Amino acid sequence: MIGIVPARGGSKGVPRKVLREVAGVSLLEWTLRAAHAAGVDTWVTTEDLEIRAESVRLRSNVVDRPERLAADRVPDLPVVRHALERVWPAPEADDIVLILRPTSPFRTAVDVLSVTAILAEHRLLDSVRSVRPLRDHPWKVYYRAGTVGGYAMLEPADPVRHMANGPRQWLRQAVVASGFLDAVRAGVVLDLGSMDGLTIAAWPTPEERGIDIDTEEDLARADALARRRGWTPESVGP
Repeated sequence: MIGIVPARGGSKGVPRKVLREVAGVSLLEWTLRAAHAAGVDTWVTTEDLEIRAESVRLRSNVVDRPERLAADRVPDLPVVRHALERVWPAPEADDIVLILRPTSPFRTAVDVLSVTAILAEHRLLDSVRSVRPLRDHPWKVYYRAGTVGGYAMLEPADPVRHMANGPRQWLRQAVVASGFLDAVRAGVVLDLGSMDGLTIAAWPTPEERGIDIDTEEDLARADALARRRGWTPESVGP
């Protein structure tokens, strides 16, 4: 088992995000201390020298990520694949890779071990995704599609199944990936070129702790919650 911590330095919404603090502890440190408490061999993938130095200080290994994999629109797959090819050149296909994003600081060692156990116990699963309920069903969604006469036009996201005012009872339950804590088999990433595979188990994200920091407001909310609860990386509540 290995843990990959994506930690690029060029975040735009919250500049220098992974080094920003929640209750006096950087987002990077929250994640690494939880991973270490769970006994995970962690590797931070970054292009940033300051993040690299902080990762080493926090007893994590580092993968030097090329700038081309640190741009705003680069997805997880090439970043994780790059890291695995450099630090784990010959994993077994069933080996487990944890994705530990610093933007979700309130995971615990118990969370990490429970997600790992799902893949360890159920060999037919390709991955485990942390998910949360989706308030609005995707079959009700429109995309903006230009303007006509100054009015915004709408295009159904799924024209075949679209039902903007369809009864809730007709709709399958929908959830959305939260990014809180995911696990995938090494062979799915390296051989199939996927972060999910075909058999994906859902792991419900803890409601209060499942903050994903994308804005300054998210950061302030996480800081207030941690201080109110008295949380540290070793004492996050249920």
